[in-house]
Amino acid sequence: MKRVFFFIVCIVLLQTTIGYAQESASFVYIEDKPDYQRPMSMVEFEDCYIILNSYYTMASGDNDRHDFLLKIDKQGHKVDEKTVENPYGDNANPNIIFVCRQIVKLPDNNIAILGAINREGDPTIYDFYYAIYDNSLNKISERFIYKPYGELVQANAFLNSKGRVVLYGGLSPDSGSGIYNHCFIAEFSLDGELLNLYANDYQNLIGVIWDMVEEEDGSYLAVQHNVMPNNDGVLQNAPFCRFNSDLSIKQPYCIVDPDIISMASYGDIIPATDTSFILASRVTPLLQRQTRFFFSIAAFDTACQLIDSTHYSDPSTGAVNYPSYWQCADIDKTNPNAFFASYFSPMQANTFYNGPSTIFTYKFNTDGTEQWLRTYGGADSAAYFQGCATYATQDGGVLLLNTRHAFYSGEDSDVLIVKYDKDGALSIEDTDIEPQKINCYPNPATSELHIDIPMHNGKPYLLQVYDICGKLIKETTLYNANNTIDVSQWSSGVYTYSLQQAHKSTAHGKWIKR
Repeated sequence: MKRVFFFIVCIVLLQTTIGYAQESASFVYIEDKPDYQRPMSMVEFEDCYIILNSYYTMASGDNDRHDFLLKIDKQGHKVDEKTVENPYGDNANPNIIFVCRQIVKLPDNNIAILGAINREGDPTIYDFYYAIYDNSLNKISERFIYKPYGELVQANAFLNSKGRVVLYGGLSPDSGSGIYNHCFIAEFSLDGELLNLYANDYQNLIGVIWDMVEEEDGSYLAVQHNVMPNNDGVLQNAPFCRFNSDLSIKQPYCIVDPDIISMASYGDIIPATDTSFILASRVTPLLQRQTRFFFSIAAFDTACQLIDSTHYSDPSTGAVNYPSYWQCADIDKTNPNAFFASYFSPMQANTFYNGPSTIFTYKFNTDGTEQWLRTYGGADSAAYFQGCATYATQDGGVLLLNTRHAFYSGEDSDVLIVKYDKDGALSIEDTDIEPQKINCYPNPATSELHIDIPMHNGKPYLLQVYDICGKLIKETTLYNANNTIDVSQWSSGVYTYSLQQAHKSTAHGKWIKR
């Protein structure tokens, strides 16, 4: 997901000469699938996005996991989908755990898939998995690279300035535990040969590298997270660390401010100037674990000394005691002086999966000032939304990978992809199928809006209503041909609506609230 800072600038300049720049589009893509869904990673091509998605049953976890590649066009229409083939075949030993974590776009327009697989079902011996697929989702090659460190639990990846694939994150010695105590960085050639590896065994600590960026001299700056497993909130290691290009440690840095780096920090590094960078993170102060969460933007100098910071509470409530869960940040592809950041938050404390939530998306300047804020979901939504990843796109917009859960069901979720344009607008359009005739009246409306579906086929429809800024105001499921929505408390203005069934839009339009 992360890119080299000075390499991004080169890409932006090249876009103006090779014609890759395009009109900034927006869309919402929803696909209802069985069991638990988690879109993990995305790469962008000139005419499409390719997303790595995983689904599995919560009871079986990674033992009953399947990864697949989803291809959608720039308007949010599904083009293709293929399962990532299990190297041992469909009838593999059920004790074999095969997980894919990241995809990276290669210079030849192919895709590298990075993951891990345990050797012959042994939960203590894992190999790195590196496969190459073309952008038509066909497998070209695959290879296994032995590593004795455990399951790949948390990972991110990028292509560095030397044309090598860098994978980093956390490894777990216990299969299925979800606990990582090995911070690691691995560097691969384009065909999957392991060139360099850093792995730090923290033994009784929880450790993971959350983000890293390449600097102009070829070294790396990383932010890592290490705490005691008994959750006593004691920070055990340097949160920032610089690595040489061969992945040897260059210099660790220590921060003791619990409001910036804490037991539950998840952070992304955004280069700002030649002498500073920004850490966008989710923070839990050490002495208030699980009771006070907030989103933080902090500026540091190149020696990793704090310059300034700002904490953001839940904008819908003004409170900081609601859990706000970090999604991640990415630099604007058309403007290196701006970046996107996103997080999600339940509307009430302790309502995981059983109440509405909101996904907050910001666009910031690298001086820390805010350009815009958009929200998806909210108190009137009919589902629990969980953010997974945030990607800046080549048209200057931002694409969010999310899941949508039915209330009270942590085991059932849908793929939800939200794409804002460069100005933060979210239009509701779909030409994938013939629009269906519906009656939406009165228009304008004052207290009640009636939605009639003459050709209702007996299956539920998803209704989503947005305000003029693209904010989701109402989401509900329509089970009947004749429906009534209470709009008496809504603000006056122009609204758009989208009616969907089986993740495809069947109707959309506008109406006015007086």
